[in-house]
Amino acid sequence: MGHRARKSPLHRAGSRFRSGRIQSGGPENQQDTGVKRTKSAGMYPALRILRILTAALVLAGFVAGMSLSSIFFDRILSLLVSVQFLPALLRLLLSGTALAISALVPLLVIGVLTFLVGRVYCSVLCPLGILQDLLLFLSRKLGRRNMRHEPSRMGIHAAVWSASVILAAAGLPVLLSLLEPYAFFGRIHRDVFVPLTTLSSTAIVEILKNYEIYLAPVPFRGELRAVLSSLALLATLIFLTLRWGRWYCNRLCPAGFMLRLLSIHPVFGLRLKREDCITCGLCTRVCRAACIDLENHSLATDRCVLCFDCAAACPTGAIAFQPARNHSPDVRDISRRRALLSAAGTLLAAGSAWALSPLKNLEGPPALPETDTGNPEQPVLPPGAISRSHYSARCISCHTCVSSCPTHVLQPSFFALGLRGFLQPVMDYRSGYCEWECNTCSTVCPTGAIAPIQLKEKKMLQMGTVDFIQDRCVVFTEGTACGACAEVCPTGAVWMAPYQGELTQPLTDTAFCSGCGSCQHACPVEGEKAILVQGLEEHGRRKEKPVDQQEEEEPGSPGEEFEEFPF
Repeated sequence: MGHRARKSPLHRAGSRFRSGRIQSGGPENQQDTGVKRTKSAGMYPALRILRILTAALVLAGFVAGMSLSSIFFDRILSLLVSVQFLPALLRLLLSGTALAISALVPLLVIGVLTFLVGRVYCSVLCPLGILQDLLLFLSRKLGRRNMRHEPSRMGIHAAVWSASVILAAAGLPVLLSLLEPYAFFGRIHRDVFVPLTTLSSTAIVEILKNYEIYLAPVPFRGELRAVLSSLALLATLIFLTLRWGRWYCNRLCPAGFMLRLLSIHPVFGLRLKREDCITCGLCTRVCRAACIDLENHSLATDRCVLCFDCAAACPTGAIAFQPARNHSPDVRDISRRRALLSAAGTLLAAGSAWALSPLKNLEGPPALPETDTGNPEQPVLPPGAISRSHYSARCISCHTCVSSCPTHVLQPSFFALGLRGFLQPVMDYRSGYCEWECNTCSTVCPTGAIAPIQLKEKKMLQMGTVDFIQDRCVVFTEGTACGACAEVCPTGAVWMAPYQGELTQPLTDTAFCSGCGSCQHACPVEGEKAILVQGLEEHGRRKEKPVDQQEEEEPGSPGEEFEEFPF
């Protein structure tokens, strides 16, 4: 009896709306209700469609920008990335003047828009939010059960946000990186979507062979552990979304918490008008944020993501987009005040943690000296990373640079940069090399971890130094002619000199090395390469080799050049 009594407000005035013909969705669900919709209610299906189209274009832009290599798609990706809320905030707080100014405009626009109308950003600009909406749409088509109202739990959200911010300020941004929505989406794309498409293309290639159509499969170059971790996170997100809708956005998302604070009482927003509500329950069934409480006839604007599903479904126009009205404080307001106090306390604690905690120096193993001849344990960071401390403090492991890299040299690392750098990308010269004429990673980084850098400036950078290990080189171990490393070196840091008879040997000069890894990637030695690049703790500037000296050191025997690699 108690269970039936608790549900009674949903039944007492709307029995005629509970037929099986009334389902969640848009205007098509208002048939046979016997209630005439208001004229203003007719605009909400149109707003809903506009929201869906905008979100679809944004999601398509992200996927295309991360998947296709071209100047056009790189620019689209750079534009979309620049308006992501939390990355822009990090760019504003942690970067230099130019980057900070570039972050100020989108932050002001998003902040003012959220204060005025609520969390529209979460519906049309956040790729992870759009992905959740897509999951909900597909599940609804498959007959998923309806949504229902859930408590606010703003205290839990505040606690998660506080832990993320304090740990990040203390030098351990792992939790913030794992939960930040754009970074979450970036890892899903790079570490789940790309491997799946690669497997699919490989299967298609095998099928086409039966019809004597021969194509080369697209290989996947990636880190298996990154794939597994991202797959586990995606599975968790799918479960939470199908079970509770936008649960992640209103419990775990650090950007979502800050936007909640801005949208507690927006100037305009969706309101539930008690006098027009017939308690039919259609709105709660479609509310992806579970923010409509019919028992109290209230709609929590801080959780609402302005999808307009409820307004489009309401048969009486009881849910309308209106200016805010004065209301008396209630329990929810007390919870929100506590969240505001928690946020203020977190900022103070974060400042103290940044100033006092030794965790901010937790950067993993120190860089090896340049004279070390073993396999380098100091990873090479991408051009524009500036230094290990600069890079690790700003990188949120979104893997946008990994997706955009045309040679696949940037790969996620697990603990190559220590616990502080969990999943942050580094150069992996087994997968590729840093293309001499490319600076894409510096143009798409959302936080400034990889600072924008022009090609001319990039070519003079020194990200690492070359290290030739004679005991592994085929010239010395097998007496075989080679010259791959010198042939591909763009700076003249590696060249060939006479050795024995017609054989030539590689010589190196670290002063001219940019650390691009072309030599290491080209080295034909299996296993541990004969030539390696050791990363630098802080990027420097290489010397430019005189042209006349480069001409004197052409690969090959004195007086002749290789027509092709001699192996």
